[in-house]
Amino acid sequence: MKDSPLKRVDPPKPPKPILPSQTREQVDYLIAQVDNVRDKAIISMFFDSGMRLNELVNVKVGDINWDDYTVTIWGKGNKQRRAPFTHETADLLRETLRNNGTGENVWGIEDAKA
Repeated sequence: MKDSPLKRVDPPKPPKPILPSQTREQVDYLIAQVDNVRDKAIISMFFDSGMRLNELVNVKVGDINWDDYTVTIWGKGNKQRRAPFTHETADLLRETLRNNGTGENVWGIEDAKA
């Protein structure tokens, strides 16, 4: 035999298990540990939306849709998608905006090129 027949067979794909997420109680505990509204909103938004850090820090006020509680984000590969958030996160976001103004991003971070 010149060529192995295994060269024409695709290798098996190992399963990709879904990693466990945090429980609501764990997230509430984390939120209770921080002393400012911005950080509470960040933790809550991470939990609700599943955003990556770079996506989260670059959220601008215009990206937020207050009517359907979603935020438009630009992900890996410059792909745009919408992520949901809860009413509780919306309340924290509104308070964060009242405290931080509407600078480059929602969080009041000057250079959000993380």
